[in-house]
Amino acid sequence: MALRKLLIIGATGKQGGAVIDALIASSAPFEILALTRNTSSPSAQKLACRPNVKVIQGDSLDPAPIFEAHKPIHGVFLVTSFEPGKENAEEAQARPVIDQAVANKVEHLVFTSVDRGGPGVSENDPTNIVHFATKHRIEEYLKDKTADSKTQWTILRPVAFMDNLVPGFQGKFFPVMWGSKLRDDQTLQLISVHDIGVFASKAFQNPQEYKGRAISLAGDDLTLAQAKKVFKEAIGYNMPSTFQFMGSLLMYMVKDLGVMFQWFADVGYGADVKSLRTEEPKLQDFGTWLKETSDFRKQ
Repeated sequence: MALRKLLIIGATGKQGGAVIDALIASSAPFEILALTRNTSSPSAQKLACRPNVKVIQGDSLDPAPIFEAHKPIHGVFLVTSFEPGKENAEEAQARPVIDQAVANKVEHLVFTSVDRGGPGVSENDPTNIVHFATKHRIEEYLKDKTADSKTQWTILRPVAFMDNLVPGFQGKFFPVMWGSKLRDDQTLQLISVHDIGVFASKAFQNPQEYKGRAISLAGDDLTLAQAKKVFKEAIGYNMPSTFQFMGSLLMYMVKDLGVMFQWFADVGYGADVKSLRTEEPKLQDFGTWLKETSDFRKQ
């Protein structure tokens, strides 16, 4: 019997890759269609060597040929990419995929969005953050287009990514932006991209449990001082950082970043970490992520 097909948008990116990792780790009974624009890239070639993975070339902006060439597709994982200065870019990425999923009677579409204050609040408040509001509009479009169709949906709403903290110069900006906007006693909720993949995999494998659910995802809730302490204990040296003015300059240049970090201070995420850990006992906290999944190595 042929395996049911899952189309993974953004397969060579962090979130799409995490979904593939989780599906393979759980021996999920699917053929994984890993979508990429370049099947000859090193990341695509690496994916092609993995079990039950078929790397396919295509463009999510024009998805009709993809659905036609590989039908029937059972499920779709949809992630969109924020493009600074292009307010409608994510909607342009998402809408054609949603339209084709419905037209081709895809049974389950998992969309990864963003938490905007916790269950209930996220439904009603797009926020003044451009890419948060964009994802809110995609959620509403998804619900509207799938109403009275065969396609069921699950929306994952992650909080700030632990994976924003990486070795090297780029990873030094996240802590200074965090410290510049939040008070010393304010916490920031964090999630590992690994666990976004875990919950997407769970949704595909347990559709009756996850269909019609919008789930805010967080694995930890820390002040910056607490995060620095966990980092030092886990890795053996201080969390990488840079000069405060560098973070301020970046937030000035990318307006949406500054608005987002200010929102962290004024409103903040609202995921229920305790309930999530009951649902997924292996949910990574910051220390576990550093030791098991991050690119940092203990000294």
